Amino acid sequence: MPTRQKIEQLYYCQIPGQIFGVWNLQCQLCIYYPHPELQTVIISDMCSEANWFIPYQVEFLINQIIHEFHLDPELLVWIEHYSSQIKKPSWADFSQVEFQWHTGKAINPTWKNIDRELARSLAGEALHLIAA
Repeated sequence: MPTRQKIEQLYYCQIPGQIFGVWNLQCQLCIYYPHPELQTVIISDMCSEANWFIPYQVEFLINQIIHEFHLDPELLVWIEHYSSQIKKPSWADFSQVEFQWHTGKAINPTWKNIDRELARSLAGEALHLIAA
């Protein structure tokens, strides 16, 4: 597999609500390729919708990003970064999210707090996050 460049950009999407309406989400999206067997995605909340890191939205978002950026779910590490504006005292700055996979779609996310050093290690380089 050829070496890919990292991707760092603002990412905007609309996620249909479970019952009605649309969630307008904006985040900083960083995709790192530290080696051929690892693809690390870090998303940072930009406070466009409060508390949007919830299972339904995350499942939709990861499936959309995997499709749009041609990522391999088998190689993927998904990390969420929480901006200081929404951080609650019991939260870490970063969480690693693991998913079950069903017919190629991410379902049933589980969150595990991680520190900045582990997030940096999984990305393979220093983190320069807008919302840090």
